[in-house]
Amino acid sequence: MTDSSAGTTSAGTRSSYQLFMLALCAIALAFLAVQSSPSLDGESRAILEYADFAICILFFIDFVYSFATAPDRLKYMRTWGWIDLVSSIPVVGPSVDTSNPAIDVHRKSGHHADELRLVSGRP
Repeated sequence: MTDSSAGTTSAGTRSSYQLFMLALCAIALAFLAVQSSPSLDGESRAILEYADFAICILFFIDFVYSFATAPDRLKYMRTWGWIDLVSSIPVVGPSVDTSNPAIDVHRKSGHHADELRLVSGRP
């Protein structure tokens, strides 16, 4: 295997991973939109909140991996690292009042910020 093909495989894997993370962002945003529906019953809302929590765990794993493998960790934290970290923070729990604007803004800003980072192609 030549060096150029190894680099291409690595870049292809990275692109696939970024597309996967972008899909997770889109799913989390879709969950958020559905959760904001006033006609959603409590059990459905709880399931969506648990799914969102699981997605946030994946975002946190992504943050830890990116931080651990960053060539310059301080630069990573000053650029996109803090956004990755904020996007991995879920709502406190299923019993949280999602009609609270402060919580809603936190959730939206975290997931949108991570989506922005992925769409812009920044590591």
